[in-house]
Amino acid sequence: MAGVQVEADYLGGMPGFTTAKPVPGRLRVTEDEFVFDVHGESLERLFGVRWSEVNGWECGGANEATRTSSAGRVFAGAVVGGTFGALVGAAMKKTSFSALLALELQSGDVVGFVVHGTTPIALAGSIRAIPAAQAVEHAVATGASGPASVVSRGWSHQVVELAQLDDVGADGWEAVGVWVDNGVVRVLCKRPR
Repeated sequence: MAGVQVEADYLGGMPGFTTAKPVPGRLRVTEDEFVFDVHGESLERLFGVRWSEVNGWECGGANEATRTSSAGRVFAGAVVGGTFGALVGAAMKKTSFSALLALELQSGDVVGFVVHGTTPIALAGSIRAIPAAQAVEHAVATGASGPASVVSRGWSHQVVELAQLDDVGADGWEAVGVWVDNGVVRVLCKRPR
């Protein structure tokens, strides 16, 4: 996997880029860096953080979707179908996922993001597919200090659908996380390199 690109809100923490409220944009995680682009007439780069500046990273939040109903749907249902329509409108709920991503920088600052449309386990699995992310995790696990360099952690990761689990299991992949994404059951798997 070449990298990760997701819609996110920047919460703050990056030196020189303070904010009083979340800033919507797009977060890109590549082999070289984290880049946050803000929405405007076009995407514009707000800042980038090289992996060598990252001391650690962590994904958090609930791995379950939040469901919210829209007052507009309830009103439209009431107009079209009376009380029954209002009940149907109230039952129609929007499902959404979000994850929190925190980067601890070499400077001691912590940069935060809310990532939309994905679960923490899915986001972590996607980031872990990047060798530089594995290097940072390895450095944290072994107590190494200084900027991370790319080293082999000894594990490969992939995300598959539930129906593919038997096939990848036969190839030595082990399921380590499960979540539902738009009605599709996804499984994070790992195996030794």
